[in-house]
Amino acid sequence: MKRPVNACFHRSFFRSFYNGLTPLAMIKYMLFFLPWPFELLRAQTLQLNANAGFYTGGGLKASHGRFIVKNSSCYSGAVSYSIKPLKSRHGVCFEGQYAYTSSTWRFERYNTNRKTNLGNLTIQSILVGAGKNFGKGNVHPYGTAMMGATYFNPETPQKGERITFSFSFTAGIKIAITSFMGFNLQAQALLPVMYNRVYVGWEPDTGLATAVAPIGIMFSGYLTGGLYYNLVQ
Repeated sequence: MKRPVNACFHRSFFRSFYNGLTPLAMIKYMLFFLPWPFELLRAQTLQLNANAGFYTGGGLKASHGRFIVKNSSCYSGAVSYSIKPLKSRHGVCFEGQYAYTSSTWRFERYNTNRKTNLGNLTIQSILVGAGKNFGKGNVHPYGTAMMGATYFNPETPQKGERITFSFSFTAGIKIAITSFMGFNLQAQALLPVMYNRVYVGWEPDTGLATAVAPIGIMFSGYLTGGLYYNLVQ
């Protein structure tokens, strides 16, 4: 059976259209068809961020003492999707972030001067959240709130890996160099929540004596800087 001429034309047209798209163009068309109000469509940005800097270290109170994590270098990467109404100075952004740091830590007992070095500690976190961008022109302050998971992988004790719920708050500033890239400077608080028996077994020479571990928060953070690149705008 002979196919209709119109059907053949439509099929060849869409095939040539699809083959001519680059990956970035495909992403742009996908974003265009998202169900946002039409006045927002011209103000969407998909952005990549790469940062490096300083991990502030952290502390956690346990049953028989406290853990001290030393400051060190850190690295992070993020993908953010921003929407800004054309007549507004404030834009909404959604962000996913991965961060990595490798440091050392120790345990200090209460009421004594005893300190136990526990070796290396790797901390990795995956966070998602939302925030706002402010300002116009080449300088854009911003703030975000995120939550997710933090993975602790200590050298000592063995099998001491832990995954905890975490939340985070970030404030920073972006300075545009060109229309598609620029510098990013930010300060970020990382707050892993140590609940139930997360750190049971971490305390040296106590075994299972920490049968009831109180809820605690490890206060830590990052001071980082890097580059951002707008994939779609």
